[in-house]
Amino acid sequence: MCSAWQSTSCEFVINNIMLIPIEFINYKTNCCCAFSSYELDEAEKLAFEYLSLNEHKYLANIHNNKPRLTFILSRIAAKQALQHLYDIYNPQLIDIQHGIFNQPIVICDSKISPGISISHINKLGAAIAFQNHYPMGIDIEVIKPEYLDIIKPYLSTAEMNILSIVGDTISSFTIAWTIKEALSKVLKTGLTTPLSIYEISKINAINGMFVAKFKHFPQYKAISMIQNNIAFSLVIPQQLQLKQSNILLDFNNISASLS
Repeated sequence: MCSAWQSTSCEFVINNIMLIPIEFINYKTNCCCAFSSYELDEAEKLAFEYLSLNEHKYLANIHNNKPRLTFILSRIAAKQALQHLYDIYNPQLIDIQHGIFNQPIVICDSKISPGISISHINKLGAAIAFQNHYPMGIDIEVIKPEYLDIIKPYLSTAEMNILSIVGDTISSFTIAWTIKEALSKVLKTGLTTPLSIYEISKINAINGMFVAKFKHFPQYKAISMIQNNIAFSLVIPQQLQLKQSNILLDFNNISASLS
């Protein structure tokens, strides 16, 4: 287990998996973020405990080590989040399939209709489980200088100006990318539409995090963080107000374990 994870204030820590339950002040809905981090050999062993029959068939067709690892890690994180939120005992009974736009669809033997959003980088899988009444999206990305020229064409001049509050150029650009990716997951479009539709209209620094709003989608907001060269964004309905939580500290511990 990563030593940095040992020091977290989050009480839900199991092996290399961290759960961060999130509550809201003004709505009776909860969600749960989950992160998983394993080397490939460990992940392959855990696949037998976590994956459904359909997921095992899908994994059998992935032959490259990196996509195999990210597939398993994202499924572990997603199922841990779903199990915590909905009290589902056996993760193998949860089948996460792909929709027509490659969006994750949760199939489970239950009366519930849970929502899930998934992201992954290197050796870290991330997911957020939520009630479909309150759609959400998650995205994480490593901050790398080589991404600068890739992301820049997808940002307007206005966005680049307001993003200066985030810090250096590559950090601000990467945060913007994760914000747009997370929103695209909420809308279930992915990056199949021009990224200009996800234009960020405003971003403020609040309690160590960044809260962004959208030009064309005022019904949503993004909550973003940067820790240890990793950018993280969560998009939720605008009306939801987060309770005071340790999400910033916990994410710091997660990202530190990978640095």
